[in-house]
Amino acid sequence: MAKWIVSSSSVQGKGHITRGIPCQDAHTVRLLEHGWGVAVVCDGAGSYENSHIGATFTANQTCALIAKAILSEKWTDDTNFIPSSDQWRNLAIETLQSIAVQLEQYAETCKLSYHSLGCTVIVTIFSPHCLLTAHIGDGRGAYRDSQGQWLASFTPYKGEEASSTVFITLPIWDELDEYLETRVVVNEIRAVVLMSDGCEKASFITNALSRTFFDKLVPQIKSKDSMLADRVTELVEGALAGKIDIMELANAVLQGCALLGKEPDSVVSGHKMMHDANLPHEKYFTALMDKIKSLAPPDKLLEEELRNGLAYSTEQDDKTMVIASLVQD
Repeated sequence: MAKWIVSSSSVQGKGHITRGIPCQDAHTVRLLEHGWGVAVVCDGAGSYENSHIGATFTANQTCALIAKAILSEKWTDDTNFIPSSDQWRNLAIETLQSIAVQLEQYAETCKLSYHSLGCTVIVTIFSPHCLLTAHIGDGRGAYRDSQGQWLASFTPYKGEEASSTVFITLPIWDELDEYLETRVVVNEIRAVVLMSDGCEKASFITNALSRTFFDKLVPQIKSKDSMLADRVTELVEGALAGKIDIMELANAVLQGCALLGKEPDSVVSGHKMMHDANLPHEKYFTALMDKIKSLAPPDKLLEEELRNGLAYSTEQDDKTMVIASLVQD
């Protein structure tokens, strides 16, 4: 029978430690019958006074409501059951709207500002044969399939301004097509990861070179300087393979811009040669999974990883990670 080994941890960022601010991340995990499980990660808004309270409340209540709903619907009676996209989206909307109402009532009871409780929400239901995700705001999620490949489980919401996103306490409910993404992934699921955005720089490729950009630019440079064009092509391949610093490529692009009479800022500073990416670092996750499987206790090891390992590259941010790995009895 399928069995999941789960490790999870939320750690306080160094910036919050220095300023005496509590950890604003929270998470909850619940394993159910027949290989099903629910995990929720919430990241409190950094500038909101009581977001740590909102994150804890939202994580706990969302996990409880989702678990209750899927047990009531008898999804877990069959290991091979896979809900439709509409079934899952309807359940996710109903649950998260209910959580928002409960959070507002909680704020009134505790005489707190509802706005001050703002947080993001990531919900994942996992089984050996499917993965269901719903989220409001940013963060990252990934899963490993039966071939050992790591794939992103959702696309984080990023606002127009840098580092901006949305929270469950904002008036988003009339525009859910934009602010609430849900997915049903039908695949053989071997591992699942959820994390707050404080972990993403070390564990995800969030920007990637745009081949379309270089496919257009290189022939233009070649018309002026074939050697420089060849050099740019060589650097592109090196950058894609992770063998050169991206700034070396940027400098070659600037030379090409100068030859073509193009404004460098519009090409490089405008990030036209890069595009947003959402790619899990396979080596990072594979190594982390191997560590967690071989050492105990797993929660303590994961906490140490978040405090001192690769995932702590953004030192100021709180960090949460939940990892579920499938094993066989």
